[in-house]
Amino acid sequence: MAKEFILDREYKSVVFTPENWIKGEYDHCNFMDCNFTGINLTGCSFINCTMEACDMSNCKMMDTSFQDCTFSDCKMIGIRFEDCNPFLLKMDFEKCNLSFSSFHRLKMNSTQFKTCVLKEVDFTESDLSKSIFYGSDLLNSSFYQTNLEKADLRETFNLLLDPEQNRLKKVKISLNALPGLLLKYDLDVE
Repeated sequence: MAKEFILDREYKSVVFTPENWIKGEYDHCNFMDCNFTGINLTGCSFINCTMEACDMSNCKMMDTSFQDCTFSDCKMIGIRFEDCNPFLLKMDFEKCNLSFSSFHRLKMNSTQFKTCVLKEVDFTESDLSKSIFYGSDLLNSSFYQTNLEKADLRETFNLLLDPEQNRLKKVKISLNALPGLLLKYDLDVE
């Protein structure tokens, strides 16, 4: 069955269900205050789309394509972004809750996570070089063998990261985040 092509469409306050969700390619579409909770987005494509104040928690993302998409004020808890189609993958997030999600091994350089809640997010082995985490809460997030070169980690909260296990060359970081880089050394930083 061929996917539908949907262009320049605006969706406001729609509660998507398995019955009304159209599997397709969404190009230049805007979704505002929509509920996608638990929807299977497998094989769908979103190109130059915006999602604002949407709930996408626990959506299935197998081979889902996001190209130049922006998310603002969205709830996106428990999403396995590593299942997305990596070809031309580009997403930016502002004021989103992405807790308990995973970006394991994804190449997402220059991604913006501005003022986001990123609690217990898995960034293991991801390429997040030149990404912006400004003002985000990183409580219990996992960074291991992660490329954070030239990333902006200023004004982040609860940052815990081992400099010996991650690539951090030219990272921007605030003084208040230094204890999270030195925790493994059991230093008393004042």
